[in-house]
Amino acid sequence: MLSLFLKIIFSDKLETDIRSPFTTFELHGERFGLLLPSVSFWMQLFATLVIQSLLGHILSVIVYKFIVQRRGSVTAYLTGWGLVIPIVISLPFKIIRFLGVRNKILKMSASAIPTLGVFRCLEAMYGFPPSPATEAKLLNYGMYFSTAVEFDFDESTSHPVRVTVREIIQKIKLFFSSAIALGMLYSVLEPYSYTPFATLLPVSSPWLVLGGWLSLGRVGDNFLLANLTHLSLCLGTTGVSIMINILTGMRTLDITNNPIFGSAAPSDFW
Repeated sequence: MLSLFLKIIFSDKLETDIRSPFTTFELHGERFGLLLPSVSFWMQLFATLVIQSLLGHILSVIVYKFIVQRRGSVTAYLTGWGLVIPIVISLPFKIIRFLGVRNKILKMSASAIPTLGVFRCLEAMYGFPPSPATEAKLLNYGMYFSTAVEFDFDESTSHPVRVTVREIIQKIKLFFSSAIALGMLYSVLEPYSYTPFATLLPVSSPWLVLGGWLSLGRVGDNFLLANLTHLSLCLGTTGVSIMINILTGMRTLDITNNPIFGSAAPSDFW
């Protein structure tokens, strides 16, 4: 029954965008159109994340019982390097094949929690949790290990902090503003194969340095692609945070905090 349900959800492979604009307008002689979000895409994304989360919960029990509680022992290292890390590395490929995913964004999302699982397993083995509260009890660790975004724990009680309605509204505003900004940036970059400056600047441009590898055009393109990456991460993680906030009532931490324009030092960016 579950397999049939997943096949129905993932029947649309989303390899090409077949949406039609629900409205069009002209600007400086060019015609532009606005597209509605793909319901099929968001349903598949949600299902992909739920499946990863369930698998993450199962793995979190193994990690907590055999690595966290036995940290420094031979059993902990054998479990981490010999069992958990090989499993989480192989999980994205198995999930993609099982669901028949072909969309590139969904393929990347299918590797989110497994990729983080490698680093979180290393944290467990070598004793570098982000907060002592995440390892205070199995429930906390399961919440931490099985989601792409982190829960906010009260350090004094080791309990997850409740989210407020105001915080959810702020995240919803951030989600839609990021979606608009990301859509506009994609609209600008895609016609130029994501290298507008390199495309527009002539080969004989005086700004070319080191045969073009270090040039104003490449710096500009890299800046736009870095901002594209930031907006994509912000949109995706904020959407996941909103779902978790509404379903659990717990506060989540922001994954990114405007690194492109808000960083004062390299350490702020990372």
